[in-house]
Amino acid sequence: MEENRLPSVVIFRLAEYHCLLSEIMKNTNTNLITSKEIANFLGLSEEVVRKDLSYIPYDTGTPGVGYDVRKLYDSISKILHIDKVHRTALIGSIQTWRGIFNFFDPRKYGFLPVVIFSEMPADEGEYFDSIMVRSIEQISEETLKDIKIAIIATDPTWVKHAAKVCIEAGIKGILNLTPTVLEEIPESVYVSQVLLPCEIKLVTYHIMENIYINSGSRLKKDIGKRAASKRKKNA
Repeated sequence: MEENRLPSVVIFRLAEYHCLLSEIMKNTNTNLITSKEIANFLGLSEEVVRKDLSYIPYDTGTPGVGYDVRKLYDSISKILHIDKVHRTALIGSIQTWRGIFNFFDPRKYGFLPVVIFSEMPADEGEYFDSIMVRSIEQISEETLKDIKIAIIATDPTWVKHAAKVCIEAGIKGILNLTPTVLEEIPESVYVSQVLLPCEIKLVTYHIMENIYINSGSRLKKDIGKRAASKRKKNA
């Protein structure tokens, strides 16, 4: 199987399964999980889950019994190429990254910050997580040597400039944590956009329309516009 030919919708759901399995391993002693249980957790159909997991070329479980949680997690890690550490650039102020690291520490997910660039002049020369902070204007092929991933969390007025100089310096993947939509991105660069303002609007819609679905004691929540859109394409 050529992993890079997996449908993008399947890749997205595999990432969801990976996050779910990570939480299960951290918070429970569960060793086996069924496709039905995965489907129930994520609000998917069991058929979709089984089809997605059929792409995995590794032995992860026994039909009719369930999947080994650790083996399935490790197998998806290989497919997503996160079974290895990726050197990553952080773009944003020290204050912003302090806040983000309280709930999202990239190191826990295989992404190792090795350089930090800030839009705040006062940050230059200071240290965050033992890394000396530089100015965004210092982003170059030299300062981003051997780094292909950048996470951007700057003030909105700096986002497009930060993305532009990162791409010019050789960055191939960007996670944009700001509400600023990036445009005119080269086809060779992958951008993932986290649109929090859109997500909270979806929460409001679902509350006002009262379309939550109760299943036993579990409240299945829509996980966001992006996920719903990708799932719809696979329907």
